[in-house]
Amino acid sequence: SMLPGIADSWKGKVFSIDSFGSGLSSRPKWTLGVGDKVPAETAESYFVDAIEAWRETQKIEKMVLFGHSLGGYLSVAYAEKYPQRVEQLILCSPVGIPEKPELDPKNLPMFYRFARTLWNNGFTPYHAVKATGRRFVGKYVDRRFEDSSWTNKELLKEYMYRNWTTGNISAGGYAHATLLEPGAYARKPLHSRLHDVATSVGQISFIYGTEDWMNVNHAINVRTTFFSKANSVSQSSRLPIRIFQIEGGGHNMFIDNPLGVVDAIQECVTVDQSRTNVDHNQVPRLGEIYLRKDFQAKSFTTEVAA
Repeated sequence: SMLPGIADSWKGKVFSIDSFGSGLSSRPKWTLGVGDKVPAETAESYFVDAIEAWRETQKIEKMVLFGHSLGGYLSVAYAEKYPQRVEQLILCSPVGIPEKPELDPKNLPMFYRFARTLWNNGFTPYHAVKATGRRFVGKYVDRRFEDSSWTNKELLKEYMYRNWTTGNISAGGYAHATLLEPGAYARKPLHSRLHDVATSVGQISFIYGTEDWMNVNHAINVRTTFFSKANSVSQSSRLPIRIFQIEGGGHNMFIDNPLGVVDAIQECVTVDQSRTNVDHNQVPRLGEIYLRKDFQAKSFTTEVAA
């Protein structure tokens, strides 16, 4: 629902790509292994180098790179490896920022220990949906998402079911169990990596939902750490790291409040980096107007092609 809004306001081309093993992308057989059986750097490169190959094919010199959830994690990894190709990073509820807390597996409940075993052996949501069928997806969509004029729940159920069950359980299915540890902690956490990425890229923006299970405080901590390391007041005042929240948005905020996300993206790409005296603790909330019952959406003129 948000793509027409982005394309309508952005002067250049807007591409929406699926990583290997997801959506409309190819699903080659996954051969790298899972968990600590494959180095995290190797797994990252599998996805990152595919993005770079796509960029070369499209002849894009430099781009604003937007990534959601695990896509946000991989966007950071891409910018880390190819900083000269990234004009700006926009990370939407990215996974993998905080360091993993110290836990003794012996003290975890039996259910969690069982879940960790499945995770470490490559069991993914794709396996779960293949085993349980459409009913599981249908109940999830009905309970998770509000009824709204922009949400076609039946189409969303079909998309999710087909995305998780069509073809091989490829890279999209094994990415979580390979790049992340149980609890959605990254094997290579982003917190210690984002300072250098922000310095090389120039600007990073974070977008979270107000009802997001990803914690906005992770991004606030990154920003606080960055400013504490700034070499001067002028350097810290240029706002290389900005954070926004979308009213009523969960982790999939582009379904909960798509036009709120469009507004946030517009804020990200139009920031005046010359501004000073800005409150670094500020986290603006956007999109409340679109949740009002009397709101009437405008129509967009830009065509979106698959």
